[in-house]
This record gives sequence, structure tokens and C-alpha cells, in this order.
Amino acid sequence: NVFGGRFDAMFAMITAHEETLAARFVEFLTSKSNVRLLGPKTGEAQVRTPTFSFTVQGQPSAEIATRMAPSGVAIGQGNFYAPRLLQALGITEGSVLRASMVHYNTVEEVDRLIAALDEVV
Repeated sequence: NVFGGRFDAMFAMITAHEETLAARFVEFLTSKSNVRLLGPKTGEAQVRTPTFSFTVQGQPSAEIATRMAPSGVAIGQGNFYAPRLLQALGITEGSVLRASMVHYNTVEEVDRLIAALDEVV
């Protein structure tokens, strides 16, 4: 099936690209001693999607998201409809930061996200 083969190749390329983006972001987050990344500490597609929830010790998530705005980089913050999960994870503030990337994002965009986040954490 030619069409199916092309589809498989396309999805393999998308997966590889998303893994590259995710690995870059995971490397940044895990290099920060004051950042807690929720979930697996990897960007491997077999383990997680490239959506990352994290907290910054001593800094409210809402404040960080607001401080990111002037850079032109937006990240989400909130409980994302999972307040009991956050409580179970020991997140007493009730809020996390969330950043996502997909196949149409570029390495340069992830680098902008990292640079902007590095300024505020």
C-alpha cells in the first residue's frame, strides 16, 4: 500500500521532529534545580507527548506566565481541570505551568521559549 507507506514515513518524521523539540526542552527543565517537571523526564514519543507540566519552587505559576508575556512567548498556567491530581502530587499552590510543542514548531521557537523561561526562573 503506497499511500499507507507514505503515511507511515510522514508520521515517523513528525515523531522524530517532536522528539528533538521535546528533548531540548526536557534538558533545559531538568537542568534547573528549582524546576519540577511532572511526568517522565524524557522527550521520547513512546513515553510521553511533547506537553510538559512543571512548577518553579517559590514562584507562583500565574506570576511566571505573566512575566513571560513581554517576550512574546506564551505558556499556560492553571490546574487544567485536574485539581485533585495536583493535590495528590503535592502541588499545594494548585497551579502548574504548561508548555506544548507539535510538528509545526521549530527548534528556534523552542529556543525562544527556553530563553524567555530562563529569564524568569
